[in-house]
Amino acid sequence: MQISALDVEIIPPEKARHRANAVHRFEDQSPETQATLENIHFVILGAQKGGTTWLSDVIRKHEDAYIPVQKELHYFNVIDHYKNGPEWYASYFKDAGDKKILGEATPNYMWNYATPAEQNAPDTDIRLHDMAPNLKALLPNAKLLACLRDPVARTASAYYHLATRARFAPRTPIRDCADRFGLLTMSRYDLQMDYWFRHVSRDDLKVIIYEDEIKPDEAKMNTANEVFRFIGLPEKEEHPAIFKRSNDKEKPALAWLRQIPGIKPKPFDWTRPIKPGERIAQGINRRLPQTVQNMLDIKISQADRDMLQEYFEPHNRRLEELLERKLPW
Repeated sequence: MQISALDVEIIPPEKARHRANAVHRFEDQSPETQATLENIHFVILGAQKGGTTWLSDVIRKHEDAYIPVQKELHYFNVIDHYKNGPEWYASYFKDAGDKKILGEATPNYMWNYATPAEQNAPDTDIRLHDMAPNLKALLPNAKLLACLRDPVARTASAYYHLATRARFAPRTPIRDCADRFGLLTMSRYDLQMDYWFRHVSRDDLKVIIYEDEIKPDEAKMNTANEVFRFIGLPEKEEHPAIFKRSNDKEKPALAWLRQIPGIKPKPFDWTRPIKPGERIAQGINRRLPQTVQNMLDIKISQADRDMLQEYFEPHNRRLEELLERKLPW
């Protein structure tokens, strides 16, 4: 499959380079592990930068639900995690107590169509890009949730996030990194959702449109209660996390500081304790005045926005047909 405007090849999941050697099935697990897995009632699939942190915060604050402290487990999409097996996965839910509605949120689970560069990236964790069969085999009771945001806005937000994580140099033209890090492919909702709908019933996958159902304050409580009903939680009249801001954006100077040799992190090297170079970068970043931060701001150009808008337009229309609803983009 070829993208004409941006010249990016996309590989379907069935032809993914990396695949799990074995499928872990619910019925093959120990009674103790089964007892945990059958209580995993929901998985937030994505999309990254689409409202998943807000959604997971809202569910986490419900007294009858449990999400692990580490929100993103990356079990089904990172091969080394999947090799650890279901007991490793179930161990993240050991502190759930008597709560019976368990779940997790890993936004990369939606990402199954990927470019060759994304599949062959020299990262420390090899990614799996055909996750649906593995997830459904292990979590028979799980309802799935997908948050979709204007793909141009999602791509722009992901671009900023990736730049501050030093995945590419700040202000790199979008066409020079469009085939990496899911920047473009994670926004191809028509492909990603079609994949999931081919593997799960529409009754088991709820799609939430960010601009209609999360962004407007007047829609938030209704959206929360629809999600609660969907995953088996009691509805609420009010909720402490509804209007709480999620994911504060890092300041742009960090993107520049993390390009310095000795400070620049390796891919996915965000473990604790914080490395000395990262501690230095954060210290400098905190002390820079806002006028300097403004000068260092990172945005995709208007020309790149226009190119993305033109590119996504036909795919958005295909998504409307797939979802059988009008979209606000």
